[in-house]
Amino acid sequence: MAEVSGVGVLGPLGPFVAGFAAELSRQGYKRQPVGKQLGLLAALSGWLAAEGVAVSGLSSDVAERFCAARRAAGHTDRATVKALDPLLGYLRALGVAAPASSPGPAGPVEELLASFRRYLEHERGLVPAAARGYVDKVRPFVARFDGPDGLELWRVDVVEVRGFVVEVCPRLGRRAAQLTVVALRALLRFLHLEGVLERSLAGAVPSVAGWRLSGLPKRLEPGAVDALLDSCDRSTVIGLRDLAILTVLARLGLRAGEVAALSLGEIDWRAGDLIVRGKGARSERLPLPHDVGQAIVGYLRDGRPATAGPCGVRARPRAAPSPVAGRGHLRRQSGRAPGGARPGPCAPAAAHGGVGDAAVRCDAPGGRPGAASPPRGDHRDLRQGQPRGAQANRAPMARSGPVSTLRQSMAEYLAVRRALGYKLEQTERFLGQFLDYLDAIGVDRITVEHALTWATLPGRGQHWHAMRLGAVRGFARYVHEVDPRVEVPTADLLPRQVRPSGPLPLHRCADPGVDRGGEHAARRAQDRDVSDAVRSVGRDGDADRGSPRAGPR
Repeated sequence: MAEVSGVGVLGPLGPFVAGFAAELSRQGYKRQPVGKQLGLLAALSGWLAAEGVAVSGLSSDVAERFCAARRAAGHTDRATVKALDPLLGYLRALGVAAPASSPGPAGPVEELLASFRRYLEHERGLVPAAARGYVDKVRPFVARFDGPDGLELWRVDVVEVRGFVVEVCPRLGRRAAQLTVVALRALLRFLHLEGVLERSLAGAVPSVAGWRLSGLPKRLEPGAVDALLDSCDRSTVIGLRDLAILTVLARLGLRAGEVAALSLGEIDWRAGDLIVRGKGARSERLPLPHDVGQAIVGYLRDGRPATAGPCGVRARPRAAPSPVAGRGHLRRQSGRAPGGARPGPCAPAAAHGGVGDAAVRCDAPGGRPGAASPPRGDHRDLRQGQPRGAQANRAPMARSGPVSTLRQSMAEYLAVRRALGYKLEQTERFLGQFLDYLDAIGVDRITVEHALTWATLPGRGQHWHAMRLGAVRGFARYVHEVDPRVEVPTADLLPRQVRPSGPLPLHRCADPGVDRGGEHAARRAQDRDVSDAVRSVGRDGDADRGSPRAGPR
C-alpha cells in the first residue's frame, strides 16, 4: 500500500501515487487540491481492484463506469470524467493506460446534441467551451424524449418545458439555473429552425429570479460591529489604522476604494464634513461624525508614519498584514472579532450591506439612530427571501364564473414562478383583483383593452398603474403560450417612471422633520475639540508628517 499526504492507496494505482503527486505539484497545484486528487486516485484504485480491471484497461468507458458508480453511491463532488482528466492524462503520458477515445455520437440523443452544438458554434458564434456548457445543461431535457424507436420530439410542448424547469432549477444554484433556462431557450429555437417544432417554445421557458446584489455579504449586527471595532489594538500602528478605516466604513458607509483614496485635503475640520470621491468621478459631501474624526485624529497623531506624505491619510506601515480585508485597495486577510463574530470583506456602499450597513441600520455611538430591519431567513441558491408563512405555496381558491379557467392558470403561474425563487405577493393581489374585474364584466379572456382599462382605474398615480399592468402582462404572456387568443399588453403601454438609481447619501436619508441646519451647527460645536487636536498635530509634528489643511480650499 502506497501512502502520500495521508492518503492510503490500495489496488493497481498504488505505485503511481508518488509520481502523480509530484506531477501535480510541478503543474502548480496547491496542497489541498493535490490531496483531493489523491483521494480520487485512491477511490478509483479501490474500484478497479474490486472490478478486476488492470491499469492497462483504464479506458474512457471504464472511467465513465467508475463515475456512474460514484454518483450512484451519493457522491456529488468529483463525480464526472472531467475530474479524472489530470490522473488519466498522467497515466496516458506514461503509456500505462488506454489512450483517449473519441467516439462519435452514440444514440439519437447525442446525435441531436451534436447538431445543436454545431449550430451554437457556427450559427450563433459561441466558443466551444460555452457551447459544451449549453449542451450539458439541456442533455437531461432531450433524454426525456428518448423512446424505443428514437426521439419522440412530437411530445415537446409547453407543459413539458415548464415541468422540466420547475423540476430541475430549484436544485441548482442561481447562476446554474439561469444558464439552464438560457440553454433551453436556445435549444427550442434550434428545434423550431430545424422544423421539428411548428413554433418556437422559447417564450414558454420561465425566468429564474436573479436578485440584484444578492451575492454580496449579509449585513453585520450592531454587536458584531462593536466587537470588530474593539478588536483593534490601539497600542500599535496597524491597530490605529484599522480602527480609523473600520470606523469610517461603519459610520459613513463608504466603499473600500473611497476610504483608501481619502486625503486630508478633502476633510474640512472647521465645517465638520468631508468630500468623498466615488465611482464615475462623482463627489459627495458628507458630515464628519465626532467618533469618525476622533479615530482619524488618533491615527494621524499617534500612528501615521513620517513616510505617509504631506496629504494622504492612508499609509503602508511595515508590519504584519492587517486583518482588515479589501478588494484591490486594502490587504485581503480574514479575521475574527471577539465573541466569534467573523468580519467579512470591507463593506461596499451602505446600500450594499456589510459593515457599511451599520451606518443606517444600527445605533452607533454618537450617530443617528435607525431601527434595524428584521433579518430574513437564510435561504440558499435561488431563494433570496421566502414569502411569509404558507402564503408562498398557497393557490388562489377556485371560483365559479367566466374566468374559472384563468384562475386555474393563475394558480399554476404563481406556483411555477415561486418555484424559481420569486415571491409575487403583490402580483397575486393584482391578478386576483384583475380576474374579479373580468368576472364582474362577464369576460373570460385577457385582452389589451380590458387590461389597460383595469390598470388605469381611478386611484393612485401613473407608476401604480404601470405596476398593475406589468403584473397582467407577465400572466398574459404565460397564458398566451397555451392559448394564442390571449392578448399580451406591450411594454410601451404605461411605462414605469425611471427612478434614480443608487443609494442616497446618508445625510439625505434622515428624518425630514429634523432641522438639518441646527443639527449641523451642533455637530460643528461638538467637533471643535477635534479641530484643536488636529492643529496641535500640525504644531507639534515635523514637516514630513504634514498637517490637515483648515479653512477654505
